[in-house]
Parts: sequence; C-alpha cells; structure tokens
Amino acid sequence: MVYDLKGEPTMQPIVGMLYSAVKENYERLKLIAKDMPQQEMDYKGPKDNYNSTAQLIYHILCVDIH
Repeated sequence: MVYDLKGEPTMQPIVGMLYSAVKENYERLKLIAKDMPQQEMDYKGPKDNYNSTAQLIYHILCVDIH
C-alpha cells in the first residue's frame, strides 16, 4: 500500500497531498486494527490511565470528519 500523495485529478496540489496522506493513514490503521480483539482495543495500560486504542481511533475519526 503506497500512495503517491497526488490526490484526485480535480484537486489543487496541496489539497491532494493532504487528502492522500489522510487516506494512506486510514488504510494503514484499518490494516493494523482489523484483527485486533475488543479487549485489546479497550486496554488502557497496566494502571488503566492511558487512552485505549479505541479512544485514539475515535479521536482520529472525529478530526478527519471535521
């Protein structure tokens, strides 16, 4: 999975680059998390004081949507 960071033909170069970077990160994240069990997604560290993978993915999705 390698993207050239050019985006769609109708996009301005900088917009295409940013769009492609988000798209590549999304695809990589899907690949990493697709087989992750729910328990691992919800794990918050040994003292339960860190963000879980699920929380971090949710944050990324919210940022990308807005």
